[in-house]
Amino acid sequence: MHIRTFMICLSLALLPLSTAFAQSTAFSYQGRLLESGMPASGMLDIQFSLFAAAQGGSAIAPDVFIADVLPDQGIFSVELDFGSAVLINTPLWLEIRLRPTGGGAFTLLRPRQPLNQAPRAVHTQAVGPNSVNSSAIIDNSVTSVKILDGAVRSGEIQNGTITHSDVNTAEIQRRINGICGPNFAITRVLVNGNVNCTPDEGILDFPFAGTFFANAENGATDIELLRPTANHLCMLSKVQLRDVDGGSENALCRVRISGSNWLLEAASDNDSDAFCEAICLSFNPVQ
Repeated sequence: MHIRTFMICLSLALLPLSTAFAQSTAFSYQGRLLESGMPASGMLDIQFSLFAAAQGGSAIAPDVFIADVLPDQGIFSVELDFGSAVLINTPLWLEIRLRPTGGGAFTLLRPRQPLNQAPRAVHTQAVGPNSVNSSAIIDNSVTSVKILDGAVRSGEIQNGTITHSDVNTAEIQRRINGICGPNFAITRVLVNGNVNCTPDEGILDFPFAGTFFANAENGATDIELLRPTANHLCMLSKVQLRDVDGGSENALCRVRISGSNWLLEAASDNDSDAFCEAICLSFNPVQ
C-alpha cells in the first residue's frame, strides 16, 4: 500500500483518573489516511517515534508500536504514552511509520507531525492566582529547596499561621514579652519570650586600693604600673608641672590602659618637670 497523503489532528485523551491527583501522560492520537486520494482501508501496524526536532536528531523516548489498527473511512485513533518525555518544555514532533499487518517494511510518512500542547497539559508552567490552596497540596510535598530565597515575604503569610511551636528556637528567638522591675536585671530570655530577673546589685562599694606616684624631670619619662583593669578604677589625683617655659616645652601626667593594667605616666622635655599622683579603687564586677 502506498500512502500519498496523510492528514492528522491531535486531541487530548479523556482518560479516567484513579485519584484527583493522578495525572496520566497517555493521550489519544487521531489521524486520517488517504491512499491515492481515497480513504485507506485494511489492517495496519503503526510505529510512533517522538523527537525534539522537526528533522534529524534521535528519538527522545522508546518507540510506541500499535498492531492491527483498522481505519474506518481512513480515520484511525490510537492511545500513545511516551512517559515523562512529553513533559519537557520544548516543541515535540511525531514520526510515523506504517505497514500492512503481518510484516514487511515500514513506510515512513513525511514530514514529522508537530505535537500540540493538549497532550502535554499535565505539565503546567504557571497557574492563576488563588487557583491552588493549601487543601490541594499534599503535606510535605513542597520542601525548602523548591522555594527561592526571598520568595515568601510577610505579605504572603497570614497573621497567626506561624506560632512559636513552628519555629526552631535554636535559630530564631521569640520576641521578648517580659520586663524586670526597678533594681532588677534580665539574666535570661526563655523560649516563650519570658525573662528571668535577678537583683541588680551593680557596684556597691569602691574600696581604696592605693596611691601611686610618677616623677619626670629634665626631659625624662616615668611609667608606673598601677592595678588590673578588670576590678580596679584608677585616676589622677594630683598634677604638678614645673619649669614649663613658653610653647616649646611640654610636661604631662596621665593615667592610661595598657593591656589589662592601668598605668601612670609622667613625661617632660628640656628642663621641665612633671610630678604625678594617682589613686586606684577596687570593685567586684557584676556577673
